[in-house]
Amino acid sequence: MILSGLIYGLAVRFRRGILQDFFFPGLVVKLVSGLFLGALYHFYYQDGDTIAYFQDAGELAGLAGDDLVEYFKALISSHHPALSGLQYSQMPRALFFVKIVSIFHMFTAGNYWLTSLYFSLLSFVGCWLLAKKLAEVFPKTHFASALAFLLLPSFVFWSGGVIKESAAIAALGIYLYACLQCTEQPRIRHILIAILAWLLLWKLKYYYAGALAAVSFPTAIVIFINRKYKVAKKVITIVVWIGALVTAVLMVRLFHPNFYFSRIVEVVVENYYLYAGKTFSENLIHFYDLRQGLVSLLINAPWALFSGLFRPLIFEGGPWIKMLVEVENTILLLLTIDCLRRIHNCQLELHPEMIIAGLVYILVMATLLAFSVPNLGSLVRMRVGFLPFFWYLLLAISPWTGRIAEWVRSQKVKPRLPLLW
Repeated sequence: MILSGLIYGLAVRFRRGILQDFFFPGLVVKLVSGLFLGALYHFYYQDGDTIAYFQDAGELAGLAGDDLVEYFKALISSHHPALSGLQYSQMPRALFFVKIVSIFHMFTAGNYWLTSLYFSLLSFVGCWLLAKKLAEVFPKTHFASALAFLLLPSFVFWSGGVIKESAAIAALGIYLYACLQCTEQPRIRHILIAILAWLLLWKLKYYYAGALAAVSFPTAIVIFINRKYKVAKKVITIVVWIGALVTAVLMVRLFHPNFYFSRIVEVVVENYYLYAGKTFSENLIHFYDLRQGLVSLLINAPWALFSGLFRPLIFEGGPWIKMLVEVENTILLLLTIDCLRRIHNCQLELHPEMIIAGLVYILVMATLLAFSVPNLGSLVRMRVGFLPFFWYLLLAISPWTGRIAEWVRSQKVKPRLPLLW
């Protein structure tokens, strides 16, 4: 009943404007994907993070039934005795997510599938707000925005259900939505929403939050300067953006020791060999003599970037679930090649500072994640934080997007989906 009311309220509040036709299709796909993810882990793998998260959340929620005060103490503490017996007691970010799940665990009477629907709904709200705002900021890209953030198979699948990524994507989407709102008409509530969403993202996925902060700061500086001094030259915009980025990177280092450059190199290489020792060769990204040094990283960076964006490809083979990803990645690679030929037709020239920010974020995250998470299966899940942005940029450039949009809107398709439209 509560879930139905939330969906109805969201539909009344959000289902209007430029993306209204995609509200229910996107919502249904997200909810079903979250359930399918749970079914995959429960009945196919019979193990995994989503099961462990829910088990820990159940133990923590049980404390609320015995002593509500102690439960609230456990929520705000990292060293409460009730936390010591949990599977994720020594993993702060996973433990933080367990605490969030425990709250939903109580409201759903310990029903995993209903909890999954709630997290999928939260993720959808973040994606919907961001997709809708991008379609407003960059006119004529509404279909690209809907496809990238609401209907992209791998992204929708790995950003729903009882996993950390669902909450992280909700926070990421709301943060960027609030930031985009501030670029048009800054208001206190949007600033507060952006800060709270960023803090939540930091607690869940600090590398997403750190990278976003690093590119958001120079973008905000450029927008402020352009608004105040009407700077028209793109060269000046780019120079100012790069200078502000360097400043932002130096500031971000203060938030976490892993953001020091020397530490980044160490963590990347340490994580690589940690994953390499537990991964079958056919699922591992192999690098040439990877060592803890700048030269070694630069030599391997192109392959890391390519792997982070496009692998696994269709010719690499594997089980059926891997082949589904391979098909999507192969389409992405072909789309990228086609768009590089058509870059002069780009429709995103309205806000070059935002395009630069998006590209830097995508390139950095794809490269570093491929280095530090070289398991292709894990990488598919981890890259949900940047992959839809890459698809969005490509779909906004490609003329195929407009053709597909016309086909979808034609009478040949729409009547076949009466429950979704």
